[in-house]
Amino acid sequence: MTVIVNSAWGGRVCQVADRQISQRRVDGRYVVVDQQSNKICIVQTSNAVFSLAYTGIAVAHQAWLDCVIASCLAHRQLSFSLVQPGSIYLARPMHIVLDELRFNLNGQLNSDHCARIENLRISIVGWHLGSRLTPFFWELYRAARQSNGNRYFEVKRDSVGKFFRESPKGFCADLLGDTGTLIEKRLNELQSKVGWTHDDVERHIRQAIRERSKETLTVSGDCVAIQIDPRDRDGHVQVTYYPVTQREGGYPLISPWILTPRMICAPSEISSAFSQRSKCGAYLLGGFSDENTNLHVRTRIPYENGQGHSPIMSFKLQSRARVV
Repeated sequence: MTVIVNSAWGGRVCQVADRQISQRRVDGRYVVVDQQSNKICIVQTSNAVFSLAYTGIAVAHQAWLDCVIASCLAHRQLSFSLVQPGSIYLARPMHIVLDELRFNLNGQLNSDHCARIENLRISIVGWHLGSRLTPFFWELYRAARQSNGNRYFEVKRDSVGKFFRESPKGFCADLLGDTGTLIEKRLNELQSKVGWTHDDVERHIRQAIRERSKETLTVSGDCVAIQIDPRDRDGHVQVTYYPVTQREGGYPLISPWILTPRMICAPSEISSAFSQRSKCGAYLLGGFSDENTNLHVRTRIPYENGQGHSPIMSFKLQSRARVV
């Protein structure tokens, strides 16, 4: 059971997801299938930039679902290249891109005899771009089975934009996937915080997920946090990897699927060796840019998790467990 936490605070939206895939056995117990999964895609269209995370079924047609979703968005079977040409289909408005995702992803699931009966929820958070920036929280979810035996996606739109017009300094949050009460309790604590930064909120959510992982095998303490702020010229999208442990060699900087009209990047790992340190001193920094579509991506890892003794620089694909 994936845990996804969405929040909007002081001009930024944030999406945090854990990195574990578990499977329920016939005896009712859970077994961990992949501890370092990728459950997020970052997408730029003509009028929006957003993060998309899923919870529910993790495999369709013997492929991890993040790869299935990315291929549906690009309208082609993506190769596992670090950088490859983008998709012209993304150079259209967001609602068109997501309508086609609903249709094509549903076709992928309904044509798989194992996936067609399973639940899937896709959480989408980001910003409408234009003369006025507007945050949004959307959700795609599979509705009940129809008379033909298939299931179809419905769209849920939260009124986040209206909330912030009425409460520009307010805080709102959304929790998907996990059925426990601990994370929701921790989110309610944020209502009373004053003077906190975006990173304070992000770390609070990260700590809540870490606490929840000690209660259940279905949630991992490892998580990835996405902050989106179109006004941040050095990092319109900020990806922070929070490992639950420390290791001698240090952890890499990671990024999920990133899709723009001009460039697509598969989930990658970048060595944290020799990385620049953030102004606050708490993070090691990396990143890259798609200059053609003006999307700048900043990658981060907490300083204590990225510091290691290996001086080797590397840029490679994320290691993925075999699909089961």
